[in-house]
Amino acid sequence: MIGSPFEKAVRKGFSQRPSASQAARQASPDDPAAEACRAAWEALGRWEKPFLTAFSNGDPIMRGGDRVLQKHVPGAAGQPHTTLKGGHFLQEDSGREWAELILGWLDGSVERP
Repeated sequence: MIGSPFEKAVRKGFSQRPSASQAARQASPDDPAAEACRAAWEALGRWEKPFLTAFSNGDPIMRGGDRVLQKHVPGAAGQPHTTLKGGHFLQEDSGREWAELILGWLDGSVERP
């Protein structure tokens, strides 16, 4: 989409959309997924097991979601959260770095803050 004639309009639209976490909390009651979204958000708020976020620096859809999750999920405290170079499909844009982070986190070799 880079360089497309609609790029500015699309980016503006993304910036005006609610974040994924806002959407989960503010889903319309008649939305068929509303109850499941609220239940998932509540469950994440009680999640005590380790929880790692690895977001990209260029995702217009999920931008800021990492901080929301880190604040909301108890298990996120003290984890080595990171931001990698990429867009919405981070596993494609920074696949090696993403995989190394996950594997290092699982085996304990990634330094915790």
